[in-house]
Amino acid sequence: MTLTAKKDVFFPSVNTVLDDFFSNNLFDWNGMNSGIFQSSRPLANMLETPKEFVIELAAPGLKKEDFNIELTNNILHVSCDKTTKKDKKAAEQKYNRKEFQYDAFVRKFALPEAVNDQKILAKYTDGILSIELVKKEITSPKAVKKIAVK
Repeated sequence: MTLTAKKDVFFPSVNTVLDDFFSNNLFDWNGMNSGIFQSSRPLANMLETPKEFVIELAAPGLKKEDFNIELTNNILHVSCDKTTKKDKKAAEQKYNRKEFQYDAFVRKFALPEAVNDQKILAKYTDGILSIELVKKEITSPKAVKKIAVK
């Protein structure tokens, strides 16, 4: 047995709007909504290896020039503000629904003290922004020196 949703043949856009409205959590303001309150906040993967931390953001359709990455007080700010140009060909096309588009987003990551802020590398390949955060060299503690009391 399968569950199917019946769509209204005469008013398909009304059903779509209502489905989007009632199927989303209206109190989720962290940018994870979709549908009529759609956010363009990219999702992130975070990985830790013995030598580095890696943050990956899924941001397809952008260029490396669209990103702005800053480090302030151990907070990594990753933002994008892409302005879409409207050309004549795009104006002639009539979409029933257009969902994929990143116009602007801001993501902030609190970095641990172990990150070497002088060795941060960012690269954008195949729609994934990868930020490599090298860990600081951990120096071994000095040997304990015993002091005699006289």
